[in-house]
Amino acid sequence: MVRFWYENRPAAIVNEHGTSPASSLQSALDFHREGRFAEAETLYLRVLAELPRQPDALRLLGILARQRGDFDRALDLLHQALAVSPASADAHHDVGLTWFQLANYSKAIDAYQQALQIEPRFAEAKYNLGNAYYALRDLEAALACFQQARKLQPGLSEVHFSLGLLEQDHGHFSEAILNYERAIQARPDYPEAFLNMGLAWKRLGRSDLAKSHLENSLKLRPKYSEALLNHGIIHQEEGRLSDAAICFRSVLTDNAENIPARLNLAMVLDGLEELKEAENEARDAVERAPENPQAHALLGALLIKTHHSKEAKQASERALAIAPNFLPAHVNLAQILLIENRLDEAAIHCEQVLRSEPLNAAALVCLGVIRTRQRHPREAIDVLERALKAYPDDSAAEINLAICELLVGRFHEGWRHYDARWRSKLTSCVPRSFSQQRWRGEGFSGRTLLIHAEQGFGDTIQFARYAAMVKKRGGRVVFECQPSLKSIIRTVTGIDKVIGCGEELGEFELHVPLLSLPEVFRTHLETIPAVVPYLSPPEIDTTILPARRPDEIRVGFVWRGSKSQNDDQRPVPLTALKEVFEISGIRPFSFQIDSITDELENSGLTEKIFPLGNALSDFGATAAFISEMDLMVTMDTAVTHLAGALGKPTFVLLPFAPDWRWLLDREDSPWYPSFRLFRQIRFGDWSVPVKRLTIRLREILEKGMRPDACGQESV
Repeated sequence: MVRFWYENRPAAIVNEHGTSPASSLQSALDFHREGRFAEAETLYLRVLAELPRQPDALRLLGILARQRGDFDRALDLLHQALAVSPASADAHHDVGLTWFQLANYSKAIDAYQQALQIEPRFAEAKYNLGNAYYALRDLEAALACFQQARKLQPGLSEVHFSLGLLEQDHGHFSEAILNYERAIQARPDYPEAFLNMGLAWKRLGRSDLAKSHLENSLKLRPKYSEALLNHGIIHQEEGRLSDAAICFRSVLTDNAENIPARLNLAMVLDGLEELKEAENEARDAVERAPENPQAHALLGALLIKTHHSKEAKQASERALAIAPNFLPAHVNLAQILLIENRLDEAAIHCEQVLRSEPLNAAALVCLGVIRTRQRHPREAIDVLERALKAYPDDSAAEINLAICELLVGRFHEGWRHYDARWRSKLTSCVPRSFSQQRWRGEGFSGRTLLIHAEQGFGDTIQFARYAAMVKKRGGRVVFECQPSLKSIIRTVTGIDKVIGCGEELGEFELHVPLLSLPEVFRTHLETIPAVVPYLSPPEIDTTILPARRPDEIRVGFVWRGSKSQNDDQRPVPLTALKEVFEISGIRPFSFQIDSITDELENSGLTEKIFPLGNALSDFGATAAFISEMDLMVTMDTAVTHLAGALGKPTFVLLPFAPDWRWLLDREDSPWYPSFRLFRQIRFGDWSVPVKRLTIRLREILEKGMRPDACGQESV
């Protein structure tokens, strides 16, 4: 908060020797009061040329020097005045004001006390003594001084203002407002009082009154940076980010060095998804204020969002070098370590934050994700529920809670919380704006319902099964999906028409997002619609497949997703599967759609694996070739869901921390009865699941099992 002090009372112009040019001194004082400092100085010097020891001229010229920021000269002139007139309470007071501006509050206190010894009822000196105590955070002494000053001069607006600041410091916002109102009553053109009254109303939850008082402050002082900054912060909190940006830019136009305005502008630009501009502002703040930990931490947070983890870590570590307990930097490091899957280290940073700030939302959410990945779902749920209880609108907490609840089979709560996907930036879900009513499960006979896909290919394939259940509730069902899925989605029971994303939707009366259907039908583990197959492949030429050899089984493989995808923990290194490919009696086919030539050469498997990538033009073609396989072996990808929807026996290799749909600690899938799951038992270690898969394949071959039954045997 900006603190202001009352200058001093105009001194009587005394001519001790009877030769003082009183008129010149009076004219100088008039110029001085009008802010015409050069003219005032000329006249003060003229008086001193005639009377070098004239105390009033020395003191007033000292005041002028202080106002210009020439503090050494000010102190010299004021001490000259005191040498002539040591009993001048005004001169001692002016010395105090100068030391205050030099931030030497102890010397300021000494000077004010000398003024009060000479003139005990000097209200302005008593007030400024309170300011000096306040600056030293001796709030009890400051309060006593302000109260005494108010008794001495009840109409002194600055006293009421400072009493308001003290009340505000103690969290007594209603009492602070009363004092600001008294200050404004004494001085209606008091922008600082309007500003702080606005801030007090904001703390009381009255943003409407806060904005009104901030606007009053700006009417009195249009370029008042403190008022503009806080006006911008209110807009920011209300979600009016463009208006907030205007306020912050206005501050920076007048003062490019205003770091709070620049940092807030960076945060607003982040909210507007103008990440590059936000990063530029944060870098500018770091350059202008290299010792400001908030600037480094904000830059780190923005760099995390743009996937520059290494530089983000450096920025966050710099913030902690400046301020070891700066919590946002610890949150940054926790998130970076989480990205790197260094979970134990990430948890340490989260716990450090939560010891100081038990309801820090970002740390709670990050810790919840960590515990989920560590397969401690109960702890994760507890942490995320705490976050959501404290911050009911926190979409990151809610979506992560939903994922964890679904992971442990708490579908009732999980589907409900999963609606947070529309509000969270952590998902790829973009809410659709339709004038038509959202379908909630009611009958819709004689009407058309649009089901619209919303996430990835695998999600669309997995949840298309609900179309048959939807159809039983009424009329016509239109299904919108990714264009490359159209050929297979057309085969799903219950769908009357399939359209690709971006195509004309046509007429419809109701709509529903695809992944909201489990909640509509109140799906729980025992009621998952798991009849397979629920789609079928189109008729496509698959004659490129080599002739089947006697006593072999055809096995299709997918060991990683598309290179354009961030697969995180899911991909299985091709070299980890080498033992599988060398099992006698299996014929491996690659369902990787990108080039695998280099991979095969580097792993020495070129002669072992038949690549199908060039033939997999869309999911229809992929489905046709899956149908020609006896077994699929995949990591968690869209092809996995396609195989499951076709009812193809499939062995799925899962990371230690799997996606929610695979649940925990089970070897089957309630979504796909033809699946067997092979899970990591240690983070990042594929050796155990691959070994178990290898043993299982050998058993199938040795026992001469029917390939279409291999998925039904125990692992």
